[in-house]
Amino acid sequence: MIKNTFKNFLISIIYFSYSQVALADLYDVPKVGTVQNRSHDYSSELTVQGGYLPMDPFTKYLAYGGSYTYFFSAFTAWEVVNGSITSPMIAGLRTDLIENFGATTSRFEV
Repeated sequence: MIKNTFKNFLISIIYFSYSQVALADLYDVPKVGTVQNRSHDYSSELTVQGGYLPMDPFTKYLAYGGSYTYFFSAFTAWEVVNGSITSPMIAGLRTDLIENFGATTSRFEV
């Protein structure tokens, strides 16, 4: 009985130590390597952005902007500047309502 208990204890110790080694390998930080051979490395990047925002039937918005990114290496970069702006664009529905039906615009409190 004592032999079986000691044997089970040793098996448990071996199993536990092996599982800890396997977990350590599982959660270690992987080494980063490139998959492709690049002919050049990025040093900086300039991005131009544009968009169209239909907010409601009367008003639409045009959005535009840009950003500049500086690359320290193939894996790290810093987006130095990122800016955008929108400008309203009056839709044709407002003009049609005023010209065809004589509707006037009025403000009301919400």
